[in-house]
Amino acid sequence: MKNSQNRFGIFVGRMNPIHNGHVNIINEMIRYFGDGRCMVLLGSCNNETSLLNIYTYSQRLRMFYMANPSIYKFISVIGIPDFPNNNLTWFNHIKKLVELKTGDINHDLVFYGGSHQDVFYAIDAGYETKIISRFEGDKISSSEIKDRLIKGEDISDLVPVNCVEFITSQFNTFWQSRYSRK
Repeated sequence: MKNSQNRFGIFVGRMNPIHNGHVNIINEMIRYFGDGRCMVLLGSCNNETSLLNIYTYSQRLRMFYMANPSIYKFISVIGIPDFPNNNLTWFNHIKKLVELKTGDINHDLVFYGGSHQDVFYAIDAGYETKIISRFEGDKISSSEIKDRLIKGEDISDLVPVNCVEFITSQFNTFWQSRYSRK
């Protein structure tokens, strides 16, 4: 095993909104690396709100800290913009973020995700990955949460309990402003 002081856990996700699958992955990363050697990168921070990106970067950041305030307050969370069709630029940006946080670029990055699809970019670039199941029985995805919210259904089994009210209220505000008939 490589020197753990040179290893750094990275979780990249839009978390739009955060759900229990994200929490499972992040908690496993923290268990392995400790909270001082983990970074969460909130993707698509430069995108405008849309049906795909309902929640703003600041709303998603708030959800993250609400999910597990006693532990997550020690995790570095940084917004990362999309670099469409340019993984090299994206990875270079991630390395710069790690260097800015730690003062050292010589880290072995380990990317965490909930499926092969979540970390394909890291696998293709030759990075180590850890796939942690984001599913606990039922399907857990941001799309499933949005579908339930559109139908007015309960989401409490899919998202952290501390986030249910915030996610629902912010969704309702977004939905009414964009899609309600006047």
